[in-house]
Amino acid sequence: MTNRVLLATLAATLLACSDATGPVPVASVTLSASTIQIASGAQYSLLATTLSKKDKVLLNRRVTWTSADPTVATVDSTGKVTAGFITGGVDRETIIAATAEDQTATVRVVVETSLAATLAFGLTTLTLAHGAEATLAPLVKDAAGNTLTGRSVNYVVFDTTVAQVSGGGVVTTGAFLGATNRTTQVTANAGNATALFTVSVAPTTVQSIGILAGSGFVPVEGQRQLRAIVYSPFGIVIPGVSVNWSSNATAVATIASNGIATAQSEGAATISATVGVTSAATLLTVNQCGNGPAGAYPIEIRYTGGSPNAAISLAFTCAVARIRAAINDELPSVTYTAFNASGCATGVTLNEAVPGLLIFATIEPIDGPGRILGSAGPCYLRSGSNLPSVGRMRFDVADLENMITNGSLKNVIMHEMLHVLGIGTIWSTQSLLVGVGSAPRFTGSLATDACLTQHAGGGVCTSGVPVEDCVGIAGCGSGTINSHWKEPTFTNELMTGYINGGINPFSRMTIQSLGDLGYAVNASQGDEYSLLPMVSGLLFDASGGTVFALPEPSKPLGRVDRLGRFTPMAR
Repeated sequence: MTNRVLLATLAATLLACSDATGPVPVASVTLSASTIQIASGAQYSLLATTLSKKDKVLLNRRVTWTSADPTVATVDSTGKVTAGFITGGVDRETIIAATAEDQTATVRVVVETSLAATLAFGLTTLTLAHGAEATLAPLVKDAAGNTLTGRSVNYVVFDTTVAQVSGGGVVTTGAFLGATNRTTQVTANAGNATALFTVSVAPTTVQSIGILAGSGFVPVEGQRQLRAIVYSPFGIVIPGVSVNWSSNATAVATIASNGIATAQSEGAATISATVGVTSAATLLTVNQCGNGPAGAYPIEIRYTGGSPNAAISLAFTCAVARIRAAINDELPSVTYTAFNASGCATGVTLNEAVPGLLIFATIEPIDGPGRILGSAGPCYLRSGSNLPSVGRMRFDVADLENMITNGSLKNVIMHEMLHVLGIGTIWSTQSLLVGVGSAPRFTGSLATDACLTQHAGGGVCTSGVPVEDCVGIAGCGSGTINSHWKEPTFTNELMTGYINGGINPFSRMTIQSLGDLGYAVNASQGDEYSLLPMVSGLLFDASGGTVFALPEPSKPLGRVDRLGRFTPMAR
């Protein structure tokens, strides 16, 4: 009995000793990194550590290494990772695994695309006929000589009048006249790799001429800018071509070498632009105000405080005529009954239906010439559309007399009348003004598109029409900011905050801004206008200088429904 107990005790002791001295199993594997990012062809050594359940390091345990995608990166038995050469345009990745017994740890390996070392096109000179195109085939290689794909190549053309190269490598030709080819150098870059080559283009001939003349109407003694565009047989614009201008009726309108027509008397004149044996013509109609046929939108001017002189009256008449030609349709009438309009015009009570726009105009002494000009804006807006029913214009007679002398009167009256219609005065009401306090912009889609497509406004009007912020303009203030087009951008366009010497065009952009407010418009009644100098010479010369800043537009007092019931504006 005693011996059996001793034997059992000895067996238990031996078993316990065997368990204590046998191999401890691997409970986990850790790696020296969880993610690595390496260049194509580079190497990186990983370290695997095997641990017991108590996180004690277990030495001399066999570790097996594998790569999920050996085309991205391989790994040897020591954990050394070797990246492949990634020839495509984006980084690639794989998973490296380290396994000991039944435990595995992984690391994410990102291999960067191989860097471009050389760029070649297989040519030194590309010769093209005018109007022809060619698609470049760039060959990009890395330092190991691998051909790389999906790499962006940037092109810089020294003389874009000779040729242009798109981001996709399509070469198109410019247009020019002459007897010999013209060349330009092209620099191409793909990463740090650079290549140079030359494009040689053959000259072209004049196929046709287009004349842009705006509405084609000019006021007596007024001026309009005409622009000639010269085209090649492929319809490509030929820049820098001298155009000969002529008029068949100089008693009606003359035309200067820079395309500025000056009206002499009422009538019609055919204006021609000629290059060699090719010519084009357009008709200019001269009338008292330079307006086209009136649309259905009625505007009535009602003078308070006395009648103006003939020149001032004509300026109002002509502003009405030009604006009515630009607006097609009438608006719903507002019927006023015993309506006290003293807030708009002193001592006025309205008892009538207003189908379009009624403007109270007051010409009176204020403070003499050169100080307070006056103000203008809408008084009562239609409920729903927010378009004005009644507005006001008030001016110092002494300042208007000065404008008659310096020739700015018609521009000023029309500018202020457009404020009454809502330009700059109801932009916020119609939720079309953004960026106030930083970079204000008018966001109407019609005006924005006109700026981009009609007035060379690419890069300027991509997110709306820039509105005056007074940055960099001495003396600019409440009379100009947030209610006019930006003067440094649009210079002498009619609806900037300053009247310039020379021509102040009533542009399609301004007409279309009325369309954005809710009017039905005819943009063809706008004047020819561009943000850039054109091939026929400087399109608009503002060298006459700024005449003066215009007054602050007045804001609407409230809204009226169709029965003339008034609701004041929230302030």
